[in-house]
Amino acid sequence: YFVSAPIDGVVERILVQPNQIVRTDQVLILLEETELRARLSVTDSTVAAAVAELSRAQQRAFTDLRSKADLQLLQAKLDEKRTERDYAAARLGWAKIRAPADGISIYNDPTDWVGRPVSVGERIMTVADPAEVRLDVWIPAGDAVSLPPRARVLFFQNVAPEAPVEAEL
Repeated sequence: YFVSAPIDGVVERILVQPNQIVRTDQVLILLEETELRARLSVTDSTVAAAVAELSRAQQRAFTDLRSKADLQLLQAKLDEKRTERDYAAARLGWAKIRAPADGISIYNDPTDWVGRPVSVGERIMTVADPAEVRLDVWIPAGDAVSLPPRARVLFFQNVAPEAPVEAEL
């Protein structure tokens, strides 16, 4: 499973070490929240202002027909401001990137990521299921050979060359 940035932001901290076991929904990565919190605060204020404006119009509507006509417009503005606030709150929640499944975190040095800007969809790490080991092999074009799909192969690890691992393409 790829763990990607759900929003544009800056990596504040990675909470797990490379090759650490992680559980589903565990927070793995924190993105910087300052701007997101400020945006949520602003939208909270605009909702409060819209609620107050609607409330005043409702009170005036008992005696002023023009205020009564404005009620639907003010209610629509309030609904819009609430939607903006809910979206800002959701974005703040997305700043905590969680594990999509149980597995092992796979990425390079955490210090490479701290302070680094990321874009929506940019892969930060992978959470791998230890029961489903996968190996990516890059072969220079000059050394490439044609192999049939699902061919059986042997992988000789540098750490244990006497114990090859069987695999399937």
